[in-house]
Amino acid sequence: MEKYQKKRTRIVTEIVETEKSYVESLKQLYVKWEKPLRDALSGKPILGEEDIKAIFSISNSLLCLHELMLKSLITRLENWSKDQLIGDIFLLNGNALKFYTEYVNHYNNGLLVLNKKQKDKDFSDFVHKNGGQLTLTSLLIQPIQRIPRYQMLITDLVKNTWTSHEDYRKLLSALEMIIEAASFVNEQKRIVESTERLLEIQSLLKGSTLSKSINYYAPSRLIISEGEAIKRSSHKSKKLTPVNYCIMSDKILIWRIKKPKPYLFCNLKDTTINANENICRVMNGKYFLDLVFNLPNKLTKFVDVFSKAKKKNNPDPNDVVKQRAPSQSLSLTLLSEQEVSHTLGKEGGRKSPQPKRKKTRQKERKSTKSKSPAV
Repeated sequence: MEKYQKKRTRIVTEIVETEKSYVESLKQLYVKWEKPLRDALSGKPILGEEDIKAIFSISNSLLCLHELMLKSLITRLENWSKDQLIGDIFLLNGNALKFYTEYVNHYNNGLLVLNKKQKDKDFSDFVHKNGGQLTLTSLLIQPIQRIPRYQMLITDLVKNTWTSHEDYRKLLSALEMIIEAASFVNEQKRIVESTERLLEIQSLLKGSTLSKSINYYAPSRLIISEGEAIKRSSHKSKKLTPVNYCIMSDKILIWRIKKPKPYLFCNLKDTTINANENICRVMNGKYFLDLVFNLPNKLTKFVDVFSKAKKKNNPDPNDVVKQRAPSQSLSLTLLSEQEVSHTLGKEGGRKSPQPKRKKTRQKERKSTKSKSPAV
């Protein structure tokens, strides 16, 4: 029991210390960021009230709630004994989880507003003065990261609390609530991470003529997997160009790494792949390109992820990824033939092999005359 008590003390101390750090982050978010923007509304606004609300949501409400929770936790730790409770504090603050649901629901939209408003000079200057957008986003994501941290700490505390302890059942009940909230938060976190990455890709490829008319981001779009491959030129030079691929919940994107430029961006449901050994051939209409993977397991990963993503996107039991000879193509429906021509024409894509036309009789006669007579 003494061994358990030492571990309980250590875990509760960690809960209190991380809670202090969390409350401090929420304070910074309000004092350095939200409050100055709200104060400016009465003079020369830097952001409109709706934009402020979209970005910061109810972070100030979370601050008020956790300041009170922190006081309770500190009091318990200062009066710590083997019979002391802590699970009841989490149960009493169970309503806080509703605040988190609201915060997480609005976080994604807030991120988009923040990204859009970066183009505004007054706001951009304000962000730069306060330490940059990275500082702000690292504070905004704190509430999303906190719930999974609670789950980890309370799980550890349950394991190190003996079943006869009065705190045991309270901790179990608190953990049940936290797990339910964490499941929701983790799913939203995945959406958030996809949004951030897609916006990053959008910014990376914005210099391309083709990308100016394309939105790689969509509200329901998730990134399933990313990786690298080599595009092999079909010309005699067999030039090799490093590329990135991104398999999404509804699309597939492949772009050049150096001097970023998209090679294709197409619907997953309209895409099929054929692969053999370490090569995939990508084909659309008159154009095709070859993707080479330096290791067989990388190709296997690409094929497996693609297959699962497509099946989920368009559940058809007969629609599977087939392994075929390299000479057979990987068929894709891209944005349009004109856009494909623009993207692939100068980068190694070429026309698909056309059946040879029969020689005309006239050419055959000339050919016969030019031949030396047999001896």
